[in-house]
Amino acid sequence: MKPARPAPPFSVVGGFLGAGKTTLLNRLLADPQAPRCAVLVNDFGDIAVDQALIQSHGGETIAMQNGCICCTIGDDLARGIATVLDLAARPEHIVVEASGVAHPGRVAEVARISPELAPGGVFVLADAGAIGEQLQDQWIADTVDRQLQSAGHILVSKLEPLPPHHQAGVIDLLSRRYPSASLSTTAEVQWAHLLEQARDRRRGAPPAAAHARFVARTLRSTAPVDVRKLAHWLEHSRDVYRMKGWAVDRADGRVKLIQAVGRRLNIAPCEADIEGLVAIVIGNPRLPAAADIVRVIGARESAD
Repeated sequence: MKPARPAPPFSVVGGFLGAGKTTLLNRLLADPQAPRCAVLVNDFGDIAVDQALIQSHGGETIAMQNGCICCTIGDDLARGIATVLDLAARPEHIVVEASGVAHPGRVAEVARISPELAPGGVFVLADAGAIGEQLQDQWIADTVDRQLQSAGHILVSKLEPLPPHHQAGVIDLLSRRYPSASLSTTAEVQWAHLLEQARDRRRGAPPAAAHARFVARTLRSTAPVDVRKLAHWLEHSRDVYRMKGWAVDRADGRVKLIQAVGRRLNIAPCEADIEGLVAIVIGNPRLPAAADIVRVIGARESAD
């Protein structure tokens, strides 16, 4: 009989939409001091992996020169875990990226029901510039609060650009409201230390949220879009939490990658094989229907 293989710790990185989870995971994949990890993500498209750091790329798995691997899981977490556990050289740690509206503590419970996994840490990011407003938003406050309640470690992102008094207010808010979690900034994160610490600091999953509500709209158009109108709508809407998509700009005929988190917006030229518009918008229940949004931004054909 084959000897039992060691059960790697299973950690979860969570946080609301736009908190900076992907940026933090990119740092793990590039860190030469990090333990040999398997990083499970929803989609490679969001992971801006430095090509110089890739050892090999095959299908759903990218192998990094630092010994880490990155595996895309889509909606099938169990299959992703099984894939990395079946590797000849098992990872020393498994880190999964939870979706922006998921409860990281519940994802972490997977380790408690699988004999092949050991509980790791629950790391929840908080966007310093948005967390105060999010915790007061009638639609998302429950979700954001329960995400942070599940954290063993709260990592504050995007703190440095804020003025000193605002920085102090954010740290005070989080430390008072979530005293059981350790607190640090993403700028301070050293993955090797953080993952080792995770073995000793674990918390359970929070109860299910009773009031958080989200809607998603799929925007499609076969015609070019007035990107300036789209930008204006995104910058002034209080009902959009996240948008990601691609659009042919009517002004210059170029394809643009459009990403929005709250009222933060980034539009940049890119290469994509589309005719008009393809995008996903996540927001609160006041978010207009897809057809209404598409009309507002100047496209001629749409589908929900």
